[in-house]
Amino acid sequence: MKRPSFLPRTMAGLSLLVLLSACSKSDTNENPSVDPVADKAILTTFVDSVVLDTYLDLANASSALETAVAALVASPTEANFQAARTSWIATRVPWEQSESFLFGPVDSYGYDPALDSWPLDHAGLDAAIAAYNNVDVDTVDPSLKGFHAIEFILFGYDKGKTLASLTDSEKNYLLALTNNHKSVTARILKAWKEGLNNDQPFAASLKAAGEAGNDLYPSTQAAIEEMVEGMVGIADEVANNKIAQPFDQQDPNLVESQFSFNSLEDFQNNILSIRHVWQGSKEGTAAAASLSARVNDVDAALHDEVETAIDASLAALKAIPDPFRSAIVDPAARSKIIAAQTAIRALQTVLDTKVRAVLVP
Repeated sequence: MKRPSFLPRTMAGLSLLVLLSACSKSDTNENPSVDPVADKAILTTFVDSVVLDTYLDLANASSALETAVAALVASPTEANFQAARTSWIATRVPWEQSESFLFGPVDSYGYDPALDSWPLDHAGLDAAIAAYNNVDVDTVDPSLKGFHAIEFILFGYDKGKTLASLTDSEKNYLLALTNNHKSVTARILKAWKEGLNNDQPFAASLKAAGEAGNDLYPSTQAAIEEMVEGMVGIADEVANNKIAQPFDQQDPNLVESQFSFNSLEDFQNNILSIRHVWQGSKEGTAAAASLSARVNDVDAALHDEVETAIDASLAALKAIPDPFRSAIVDPAARSKIIAAQTAIRALQTVLDTKVRAVLVP
């Protein structure tokens, strides 16, 4: 879902960050978290082991989804129908695990709304399906394409879509949607890794933070703050948007990924996204060059507090009964939903205050 990207707060702040980046570790003994050389290593590990790896997984999963849908359209069997649904859920995993770093190409090229606009325009989607005439859907309104348009065609209301009710028009539009989805996810990976439209690869820009001529990241501290902002942003979105909006309004129609009953998996993968950025790894243990390791060197108690907050958030989400669209209107689930929001908000707070103070002093 769309979130504003990080922007430097003031030019004076940028000047300070540039000054800090020019210092050596020996010059900053009072702020051991300020270390441009170590920052570079953290940024490189983050880009190579988390960002590029996640977007490669996404591109591969999206390609597999397009293949599964093509097989369904060519041979509409129950097995192919279920395979396409399973592939949609699998593709959702790397996307949701990328949501703590939606800055860069995903933001600047508009790829977030192109893939993940919510809520879905049901009436508009019906009209688009009926009017579709084998043209490229790249310029179609975001509310009529992407994950949730595909989801609705494959799953329907209350996960009640059947193979028998899947029309030829829906199949044709579904194939166009998955073709476009595959194209967009490939472009995201290319924009990070190789660059698009003669732009420098965003991976190179992030790794080159603090180097002369880098207008995006004039200091390594600015790049580290981007990572912190991403973690804080997705924690805020899960607790105060993805959960809060449908829960507070008691409206299942506001629940994202409701057609597939995949909402709680989405939320958990968002928290795992935070863990991946924090640890500089997708393996569940912190890389030597990571935000986690840096904080641990400076304040071991804070490091443990973050790890505990991530674990508590995941456990609280797992305690909510599936599907989430039913849980929000179930009085018996109310305390568990509130507990999950409380845990995620605690994670957001520790990242936004204590971790930020250490990493971006």
